[in-house]
Amino acid sequence: MASIIWTIVKILIAIDLVSLALLWILLKWRKVSVYRTRFGLTLVFDSVDAEGDEIRLLNVGGTFQSICYTGRREDKKDGAQESEAPLVSDGKDDPRFEPVCAYHQYFAEVIDMLGPGQRGGADVLDRAFVIGGGGYSFPKWLVAHCPAAHVDVAEIDPKVVGIAHKHFYLRELEARFHAEETGRLDTHVTDGWKYLQESDQRWKVIVNDAFRAKKPLGELKGAEGARCVHRHLEPDGVYMANLLCPREGKGSEPLRQVVEAFSAEFEHAYLFPEWPDDPTRGGANAFVACDEELPIAKSYRLK
Repeated sequence: MASIIWTIVKILIAIDLVSLALLWILLKWRKVSVYRTRFGLTLVFDSVDAEGDEIRLLNVGGTFQSICYTGRREDKKDGAQESEAPLVSDGKDDPRFEPVCAYHQYFAEVIDMLGPGQRGGADVLDRAFVIGGGGYSFPKWLVAHCPAAHVDVAEIDPKVVGIAHKHFYLRELEARFHAEETGRLDTHVTDGWKYLQESDQRWKVIVNDAFRAKKPLGELKGAEGARCVHRHLEPDGVYMANLLCPREGKGSEPLRQVVEAFSAEFEHAYLFPEWPDDPTRGGANAFVACDEELPIAKSYRLK
């Protein structure tokens, strides 16, 4: 009996190995790069958006964490063949450094409100801290569009930092702006919450773009997190966070906790929903907290 069981085990192991080998071959054939990172199996692959622009995606442990443009576009004529026409410019509007996600676009709009007369904020922003590097989608925009800004990034996984350099054009950003060489972009390979707690610095902008699987924000969603963020913001500073959850119903508890904690700590709070017409649908909702009122429409105001 033991020999029969052992034979069955060996057969099952062989089937598993063959299945894994076939999966690996399929992924390579589809030009999917596979890595093992701190939070699970990590995939990097290209797709095309509705406008025909090629995008690159980072999926960690089954959750999409970063998207960027590649600077190439699909030509839908003649059998939808990819056009190799260069779309990359020499200026700050290089599409590889532009935000794809709506919540990052909202973040960029809010930063523009922080200048004199509540406009032109990107030109005068001096210090920003981003918790969660991933594919560096928003740090790249900050470096490209905020010429005076020193950008600190806390990314806990060194492998993810390497992936950003190799696949998400962080290397090209450095070549264009010499941001790491000059200190304009400073990556801290550590836990963002820990770094914030231990830091004696203040920033004009703090961005929380870190989440683990479907658990957004971690320690920064409660009252202690709100107080810590407030201490490290300049008096006219702004905190922005990606709330990856529904606004109502099952799974919306993190949003309720964040809104409650930060509304108690700050004078003003705003929310830009990804799906305004469907509050029960999970999405990347842009949350903003600050002490100075911003010129944002009333429909987005929470406090």
